[in-house]
Amino acid sequence: MLFAGKNRQKPEQTREERSLYPILHVAGSLKEYQKELVQKEVASLWELSLVGTSFSSVLKEADHFQAKLQDLGASFSNINQTAEQFIQVRGEIAQSVSEAQGQMEELGKTSTKKYDAIEAAVCPDKRVRGLLQFYGANRTGRWAGRPAGIGCSVPARRRPGPGGEARRRPV
Repeated sequence: MLFAGKNRQKPEQTREERSLYPILHVAGSLKEYQKELVQKEVASLWELSLVGTSFSSVLKEADHFQAKLQDLGASFSNINQTAEQFIQVRGEIAQSVSEAQGQMEELGKTSTKKYDAIEAAVCPDKRVRGLLQFYGANRTGRWAGRPAGIGCSVPARRRPGPGGEARRRPV
C-alpha cells in the first residue's frame, strides 16, 4: 500500500487537448491581460477623479483669491482717495499756518502797553473810566488822554474784547 500510487498511470492527454493547448494558453493570457488592463483603467479613473477634485478646489481658491484681490483693489482706490483728501487738507493747513504766521508778525509789531492800560482802566461794572482828563495838557483847557490816548493806534477791526480776545467790529 505504501507504493500503490507508484504503479498508477497518468491519464494521457488526448490529441485534441494537445492541439487546443496553445489556443487555451493564449486565451488565458488574454484574459489575465484584460483583467490587468481593467484594474489599471480603474486606477487611472480613480487618479483622474482625484485630479479633478484637486483642480476644482484650486479653481475655488483662485476665485476666492481673485475676490480678495478685487477687495484689495477697492481698498487701494479708497486709500488713494483718502491720500488725495489728506494732501488737500495738508495744503489747507499749510495755508492757515502761513496766514497765522503773518498775523503773528503783524501783531508783533504792535505795542501791547496800550492794551494793558485800557484793561487797567476797566471798572467792576465793565465800563472804562478815566481815559480823559480835562485841563490835562498843562492847563490849556483841552482834553488829554489818560492812561491811554483816545486816538491811540489800535487797528479799527482788531480791537481786543473785554476778555482779551480779538473781535471784529461790524462794518
